[in-house]
Amino acid sequence: MKLLMRMMVAVLFLALTASVAAQAPQKEPNRSGATEREQQSAQRAPLSVRIVEDQDDAARRRASEDAAREDRKAQADAQSQSVRAAWAQAIFGFLTFVLLFITLIYTARAAKAAERSADAAQDASGAAAGALEHTVEAAKAATRSATAAERTIEQGQQQFNLSNRPWATISPEIASASQMRLMQEDGSIVETDGLVLIPIVRNIGRLPAKRMQLDVSFDELPANSTRQWPEPTWSGVAFTVAPGQRIAADRIPIPAETVDRVFNRATKFAVIVNVRYLDPQNDQEHQSVSEYELDMATPYSEVAKDNMSGVQIRPLNSEMA
Repeated sequence: MKLLMRMMVAVLFLALTASVAAQAPQKEPNRSGATEREQQSAQRAPLSVRIVEDQDDAARRRASEDAAREDRKAQADAQSQSVRAAWAQAIFGFLTFVLLFITLIYTARAAKAAERSADAAQDASGAAAGALEHTVEAAKAATRSATAAERTIEQGQQQFNLSNRPWATISPEIASASQMRLMQEDGSIVETDGLVLIPIVRNIGRLPAKRMQLDVSFDELPANSTRQWPEPTWSGVAFTVAPGQRIAADRIPIPAETVDRVFNRATKFAVIVNVRYLDPQNDQEHQSVSEYELDMATPYSEVAKDNMSGVQIRPLNSEMA
């Protein structure tokens, strides 16, 4: 701003200097035709002398005076034109300076506006970046919520499926058979007076267990507890167990050799009971296996041994699916 004021003062000073120079008086040349010697002679003349000019001299004098007047008029016109030109130049310079000053002002304002626009654009860019970051975080949160909701739905569906399906449990019992007639798998009838295994099946689920089959096998227990269970044959007759229903399946005779070895405590025997059935909703097959140990009740008597009432069964392992 100070630089602009200095420039204005300099322009005004130049304009005033040009005006003063144009108004300065100029030395008129001697156009009377008299020589310097004649003027000196006239000054030295002690006497008043009247010079009578003839017509030619008068004509020359009048011509000289007219030429002097024209010269003075031309000089005045030139001086006036110089003044007007100086003023015009000063005014033009002043207007140029004003326009330049106005241009600088608007340029400064435009620069300020551009700076503000740049700051606003930067702020808007930062706000847009922040909004984008918030949007990304919101999208991630929505994805996590959707995943959690999907997991919750899956867990709820699994829980519903687990609570709305058949569940079969097996609890075998030992009974004495005196002249008992038992039907074999091939339809033949056998008589036995030994021990029999009675699988008790119960459906603790909410839906019927369809096409249920049992498989019972006897196996020696090894010294250690790690062993593979025998594969079931599924040769029994299929039947259906309603929810809450308890059914005593077909009695299975225990081999006499097995009973004798249990009595003599020579070997430990296990009873493996497999059961499979279908879910009525989707015909999905479920299977359970339970392992029980045959052992003698302690203490026992000879009477108990004679009527074979001293054998007991206790659970070992179980798997349900």
